[in-house]
This record gives sequence, C-alpha cells and structure tokens, in this order.
Amino acid sequence: MEAPRRELYDQLADPKAEHNLAPTSKAVADTLAAKTEEFHQKTTNKRELPKTVVDQSAQEKLAALDIRLGHLRFEIRFVGGTRPQRQDRDRQRDSSGELLFENGRFEDAIPVLEELVKKETGMAMLYGKLGGSYMKTHQYEKAVPVLRKAVELDPALTMAQMDLGRALLRTEDFNGAATVFETLLARMPLMLDAHLFLEVAYARAGRVPDTIKECEKVIEIMPSTMEAI
Repeated sequence: MEAPRRELYDQLADPKAEHNLAPTSKAVADTLAAKTEEFHQKTTNKRELPKTVVDQSAQEKLAALDIRLGHLRFEIRFVGGTRPQRQDRDRQRDSSGELLFENGRFEDAIPVLEELVKKETGMAMLYGKLGGSYMKTHQYEKAVPVLRKAVELDPALTMAQMDLGRALLRTEDFNGAATVFETLLARMPLMLDAHLFLEVAYARAGRVPDTIKECEKVIEIMPSTMEAI
C-alpha cells in the first residue's frame, strides 16, 4: 500500500497486518512498488467512461437514511452504557503517544510512552514504539532494554527486532546484534534488510567466513543489489 503512507506486510508471518515492514525493508518495498506500477500500467483501461445521470430524488432519500442511521448508532452506544465523549477521551489518552510516534514527533512521544508502559506493562507494541522513539533520537543505550522487552512480549514484532539489532550495532554489541538478526531471519528468511544488517554485524565482529556467506545470501535474494559488494 502506498497511501496515506507506504505499508508492506508479510501475510504468512503477520496475517493481521500489524507490523509494517516498509520502513525497514526499503529495497523490497521499492521492487514490489515498481512491479505493481508496471502491472497497473498494463491493465488500466484508459477509455472514457459513459456519463451517468444523477437521480436527485434517490440521492435525497439516501442522505436522509444515512442521517437516521447515524442517530440510531448514537442511541445504541449511549443506551448500552458507553458514553461517546468519555470513550473518545480515553482512546485519545491511551493512543496519544502512539499518534505522536506515527507523526514523527519522537521527542514528544517519549515521555508519554514512558508513562504508558508503566501502566500497560504487557503491551509489546508500546515498548516497541518507545524503543523506536529512542532510536530516532539516538538514545541507543536506552533503546536496548526497552526493545528487548518488546521482543520478549511478542517475538513476532518484526520492527522491534530490527530496531533491537540496530541498537546493539550502535552500542557495539556486534555478536548480540547478529543473534537478533539470525532469530529474525529464521522466521522471515527473505527479509533483505535483516540480511544486510546481519552482514554488517558479522563483519564488525570479525566473523569473516560468516560475512562472506551472508553476502552470498544477499546477492541470491536480490541479484541487482550493490549493497553486498
């Protein structure tokens, strides 16, 4: 998906589409986007569509029906004991840190997310976003334990695993980073960016044979890439 922002999901490992891989798998996302655009160009019908006649009476009836349904939905929610204003306020409070994160306001998101993880200690996604905010603000040592917690709570949280591996690289724990990327690739063997970071981790750790093997894997997955050369 390209709008309103790029999204990429692994349907086998993530059937609910909860973990957006686009930010960490740019090469794969670019390749798929190019193939999608090529398919779109080949299959688009460019003939002009016939003009339709607008039935004003039908439109007015539909508009009236929509208004009645809107009132009905409101009444059901209110009678059922869920007051819309309180529900919206609670949702806004609980998601404000995530919204700040999604909008790129990482410094503002950090204190909000720090408070949220104290209250919601079992929510892996909150830990992942807090760790991601630390990464974006170059606080790598703070990011490591938070991202470890996220991965511990949800081993399938791909973004948190990627960020953890990158944080360990930044803090020069190269073998630790290699272990994280190895674990991720055991679950998602075709994730190009994870292979590239694993290649770096091996090289920084002085594991030359492993580095060479990983370069070969990268070239096998994406023959056109120059990053492994």
